[in-house]
Amino acid sequence: MEIEGLIKEWESIFDREGDFYIYGAALSAKKTLKGAYKTGVGDRIKGFVVTDIEENVTELEGLPVYDIHHFKDKDINVLVYHKGYIKEDICQLLEELGFFNIYLISKYAQHIWLENPRPVSDEYMERANQRKKELFEKRTELEKQPD
Repeated sequence: MEIEGLIKEWESIFDREGDFYIYGAALSAKKTLKGAYKTGVGDRIKGFVVTDIEENVTELEGLPVYDIHHFKDKDINVLVYHKGYIKEDICQLLEELGFFNIYLISKYAQHIWLENPRPVSDEYMERANQRKKELFEKRTELEKQPD
């Protein structure tokens, strides 16, 4: 999917009414909040939710951290950045607790704000290839022999 399409999809998530909460209170939660601000939707994030408040901080990046079990309104929107089997466990738990507005956002993080590679110019590639050629030429004849 093109980056522009992902950006539109990401923004459309925030077009709906209501507040958003980020699942977790650690590094991935911080990255998610930073990404939300970077893409102009940070003001929609109202806090973080965790499954065990005893094991977590009560505030992160200036926003409150809530225990998910204490939410009476199950209609909140939860952003889940985690990947792999962990995200499946988190989603299953949230669904068992009655939450269904769950958004898996790792693809947005990966392509929009965390790992979006900068385009490489032709000039850069030419310099890199020239340097590679120079290094190859400096090698001895023995080093140039294929294994």
